[in-house]
Formats: sequence, structure tokens, C-alpha cells
Amino acid sequence: MPEVRVGVPMVIEVALLPRLVGWCRARELLLTGNIIDAKSAHAMGLVQRLVPSTDLDGTINAWLDSILAAGPAALRDQKELLNAWVQLDLETAIETSACGVANAYRTEEPRRMTSKFLSAKPKAW
Repeated sequence: MPEVRVGVPMVIEVALLPRLVGWCRARELLLTGNIIDAKSAHAMGLVQRLVPSTDLDGTINAWLDSILAAGPAALRDQKELLNAWVQLDLETAIETSACGVANAYRTEEPRRMTSKFLSAKPKAW
């Protein structure tokens, strides 16, 4: 967030960054404009995972395979819930989530995906 070093205050990051890294770290990044390395970004929660560049394609493909193995309707609904949870209090978030589960069972996806899951051979630990 080097904008302050060139005389420009942050706009969007001021609203988003504290939710990701907390107010203390957000203040530090926004007020100093210091550049941080990948390990620091990972420790703050700005980076999901660190992998060597030689493993990047394999890691991305494995992550995508995991996502694509899920039910498309469930993924869509989960993304909507994730976005809603940011704005909701805990009680409303739980109620909204319960409604989401109930709505899922109005389709065939849970039955189809559960059957597929139960018939799969367990992976070795």
C-alpha cells in the first residue's frame, strides 16, 4: 500500500484491509506505505498459501480440482452465503445459512453428491 509515499491516501483498502488483517496491521501498512514480502503477507492472512514457483501450477490445479469436484449449485449458494456473512450479525448469518441448507434439499444435488461421496474409495491417510 505505497500510495501514501506518493501523496495519495487509500480509499477502498481502508474499508477492506482491516477485515483481512486487523486494525493494527492495516494501520501500519496504510500509514507507512512499506512493501512487505510474501512471508509477511502470508502471516497477516493476505496470502492464502506459499508454494515454490516450481509447484505453482500443480498447486493451482489441485485446488481447482477440489473446487470443481463440488456441486455447482452448492458452490454458488456457498459464495452467496460467504458474501452475506460479512454484513450480517451472527444470529442472522446462522439463520440465513440454515435456510440455504434447506433450499439445497429442494434440488437433487445433495442426494447425487452424497451418493457419489459415499461410493468413493477412501484416500489413504
